[in-house]
Amino acid sequence: MTSDHELSKADLLRVVDAVREMSHATSSGDHHEMLVLALRVAIRVTESDGAVVYRLNEAGDELTRVVSEPHYDQLQDSFGRMRVDRTWTGKSTSRARASATPVANLPPAAQQVLLAVGFVHVATVPLYVRGLPIGTVNLSRRRDEPYTQRELRITEILSDLLVVHVENARLFADANARLDEMRMLLEVARSVTASHSLAERLETSADILARMLGASNAIIALVEDEEDVLRGVASANAELRDFVRTIRIPIAATSAAARAVRTMKTVLVADVEHSSEARSDLVQRFGQKSLVALPLIAHGNAIGVVVIDDTHGARVWEAAEIQRGELIAVQVATAVANARLFEKVKQSYEQLALAQEELVKQEKLAALGQLAATLAHEVRNPLGVLFNSLGTLTKLLPRTGDVALLLSIMGEESRRLDRLMRDLLDFARPVRPSIEPHSLAEEIDGALRAAVQQLGPDCASFSSEVPSDLPRISFDQAMMRQALVNLLTNGAQAAGVGGSVVIRVAIESGKRGPLARIEVSDTGPGIPSDLAERVFEPFFTTKAMGTGLGLSIVKSIIEAHGGWIEFTSDTATGTCARLRLPLERRGGP
Repeated sequence: MTSDHELSKADLLRVVDAVREMSHATSSGDHHEMLVLALRVAIRVTESDGAVVYRLNEAGDELTRVVSEPHYDQLQDSFGRMRVDRTWTGKSTSRARASATPVANLPPAAQQVLLAVGFVHVATVPLYVRGLPIGTVNLSRRRDEPYTQRELRITEILSDLLVVHVENARLFADANARLDEMRMLLEVARSVTASHSLAERLETSADILARMLGASNAIIALVEDEEDVLRGVASANAELRDFVRTIRIPIAATSAAARAVRTMKTVLVADVEHSSEARSDLVQRFGQKSLVALPLIAHGNAIGVVVIDDTHGARVWEAAEIQRGELIAVQVATAVANARLFEKVKQSYEQLALAQEELVKQEKLAALGQLAATLAHEVRNPLGVLFNSLGTLTKLLPRTGDVALLLSIMGEESRRLDRLMRDLLDFARPVRPSIEPHSLAEEIDGALRAAVQQLGPDCASFSSEVPSDLPRISFDQAMMRQALVNLLTNGAQAAGVGGSVVIRVAIESGKRGPLARIEVSDTGPGIPSDLAERVFEPFFTTKAMGTGLGLSIVKSIIEAHGGWIEFTSDTATGTCARLRLPLERRGGP
């Protein structure tokens, strides 16, 4: 036989079974499920009809209902909150014990509610964690049998076990939360290196930030140095990404995002409705109620901002949430800085490759020019002898029959050879323009007359479209005349008899100032696409009698003036050469 205070083997077995059931509930991490299961065990072991768990507030003067089993609406309304006797919530080293009370001994209001449900006896068991009270477990019984000391002792043991398992469940849930955070941090670390696209990295990071902070959306905006504004680049919400990319916020604006960039500190807006740092158009579009702006800082400078919002209502952002967000913001800023550095390095390598290619090309041209100069010099002397001999023969021999034909052929070929030598010397001669202000309109008129004189009457028609208010432009008059004549004769030879060549001039703006655009268009057959890139190569020509140096010389002249030339060609409409010259000389080519 066991006394009223001693636990029987059956009682111990009940306790063991209760421990086993609570252990299963702990693994779920669901506090509510844990408490419901614990109450069911307590009801079964003590043969009670109902049980309630109350949580003590931080002030220690009020109990709030957490869960009850079974659920009684009347009790929920009547005993949702209760004031408590603070004698057991003080800092005494001794803890209050479980107590049993007949319902008839309770205050009248409590009696009325409990008796209406049919409860006759109640028992109260305080809950402690590390010696401090955290709440109570209340048991209720309908039959008229008071709770014995043995039942109270069992209830105390079960309550202690309940506290242990609730703590374990809480620790388990916290560990899972930390594990989820670590997974998200790892996911961010992977995302900022896995994709070559910076946009994809930022969108993944925004999504993780929104999930980690339990927010509605996360928006990332980067600083545009040249424009001194924040430009939206990514959003956790896929439906808003197109709109986010249109967002522009001046850094000097009155905005939480702009202030976070200016101060390089996190900006919290608990209630957007009562804040002057929220843009009304964005608040309305996103439905923001609360937000936090995290600056993206790299190498001591703010390069952007992450705006995390909540659309459910005003929200007090906890310090732990902000710390997690700032940790990810550091990784995002590093990813952006690395991506930009990579782009700069890539551009530098591309520029270096182009410079190297241009250097090799210039070295080849220099060698070719030296060879051309040597060849022209060596050929010119014997060519002069040929001209003199031809002149003497013309005087000595009768200009009839085959003699006249042969002399004519010799004269034409000698003149063609002389033109080739002049082109070689022009190509080999260093281009050092003598820059002075001139009238471009007058120079074009002179080039048109020279082209007509050179080609003769049987050629394409020429016309010009030059503004009357065209300003004076600085250039070398002789070189510019040579370049324009080359282009006009090339166009006329391509257009042929019956074709036309038009030269147009217009003023346009460039990055370094105003430019004169000169277009020479012809109605010829155009340049095939596979040959268009070779038009400026020395000695490349599609004409049977051409030297292939005309356009190379034109390119050298235009570049020596600080300008550039380009061709567009279509087999249906002809070819157009476009020259661009700065109106004012600004240093070397």
